[in-house]
Amino acid sequence: EIEVVLHQHTGRIAQIPPMYSALKYQGRKLYELARAGKTVERPARFVDIFEISLLVASGDTLTLDVHCSKGTYIRTLAEDIGQTLGCGATVQALRRLQTGEFSLVQAQTLEDLAQMDESQRDAQLIPVDEPLKALPAINLDHQQAANIRQGQILRINQNLPGEVRMYLDGQFLGLGEMRMD
Repeated sequence: EIEVVLHQHTGRIAQIPPMYSALKYQGRKLYELARAGKTVERPARFVDIFEISLLVASGDTLTLDVHCSKGTYIRTLAEDIGQTLGCGATVQALRRLQTGEFSLVQAQTLEDLAQMDESQRDAQLIPVDEPLKALPAINLDHQQAANIRQGQILRINQNLPGEVRMYLDGQFLGLGEMRMD
């Protein structure tokens, strides 16, 4: 029965964001309203649940592995699954195993880091621009880089509308926005 219900909660599903979320309603965060004892109507949002695996079922506790799209509220998913099962549900523990291309397998514990010398710790660092590699990159000359560092707008003859990574001699400078105006 549990497996059937989990399957019912996979694919593209509608979720109503919880009141204790950072989404805004009329300029105020929902959790601020919730703390003030208020509840407001929240439109459902669509999220993708790619897979839900039942790892352990012990007594009244389930351990699940969920592969989902960004914007998914796992606590809401658990409540929805509990409602479908007819018993209610809440999250006892939540652990993010991956976000984007970054996995917990790549992580280091504080204890492990404390055992390393500075060069070993530095080798563990992910380059600051690594999460941005899907964005197009532009290479600036020294004058353009100096202008950017001064907060000036550049006029660059490239047809790359939207956010771009900016570099000088292979060194990441930051994000920029290419506008066609």
